Amino acid sequence: MEQERTRTQERTAPNQLETEKGYKAHNAFIQRQLTGRLHIRGRDIPVPPPGNARQGDVQMYLNPYYFTDTALQSWMIFINNIRIHSGKHIHQGGW
Repeated sequence: MEQERTRTQERTAPNQLETEKGYKAHNAFIQRQLTGRLHIRGRDIPVPPPGNARQGDVQMYLNPYYFTDTALQSWMIFINNIRIHSGKHIHQGGW
């Protein structure tokens, strides 16, 4: 007995829109690598107001979410200025 196989559904062509999105994203990545800034000066970075964070004042130099004109796209470089305190602990009670 021979069974006849039939194709129930035709294969769909890959979505050209999704492919184009991938090509455009890759080309944008390469262009940013080639034309992005390499040298970031401290005077070009905005200084946050003092006391903007609980654990110190952070000045971002590289961050892919804040700066989109730099060649590096995955590094996060910052300076954390920690406020100085005495470190003396005060506890209630005692003898």
